[in-house]
Amino acid sequence: MALADLGTLMQQEGRLEEAYSLLKRALQIFEVKQGLKHRHTASTLNRMAQVLERQSDPEGAVPLYKRAIAINEHNLGADNPITNLVRTNLARVHLSAGNMAEALALAQHAHANQQQCLGRDHYWTVSSARVLADVLAAIGRNAEAADIRKRYRSKGKQGK
Repeated sequence: MALADLGTLMQQEGRLEEAYSLLKRALQIFEVKQGLKHRHTASTLNRMAQVLERQSDPEGAVPLYKRAIAINEHNLGADNPITNLVRTNLARVHLSAGNMAEALALAQHAHANQQQCLGRDHYWTVSSARVLADVLAAIGRNAEAADIRKRYRSKGKQGK
C-alpha cells in the first residue's frame, strides 16, 4: 500500500505525472498479488481516475472509475458508501465532460444511497448533494439545484 500512498501524496502536492506513474505501478502489483477484484485494486483505480480528472482527461478517468465501481459492487454491494463515493466521482467527470444524462443518473443514485446509508450530515452525503446540485443546475433545473444547495449549505464543514 505504501506505493499507492506515495502516489496519493504526489497527487496532493500537484505532482500529477509522478502520482499517476506510482499509482499505475501500485495497481500492477495489487492486480498480481491480490487480484483483479481486490479492494486495493479498486481504491487505486479510483485514485488514478482522480489524477486523470485533475489533468482534464475525462476519457481516461471514466473507464477507471467504472472499473472501480464494478469491483466495489462485487465486494461491498451497490449501495455501499464507498461504492457510491466512486459513483459520485464518476458523476462529476460526466458533468465536466458534458454527459448530462449519465451524470444525472449517477448523481441521483449516489446521493440517495449516501443519504440512506450515512445520513444527511455525513461529509460524503454532502459531497454527493453538491454534485447532484451542480448537475441539476447544468441541465437548467435551477430550482431543484437551489433547494439542494439550501438544504446542505451549512453541512459538510465538520471535515472528512
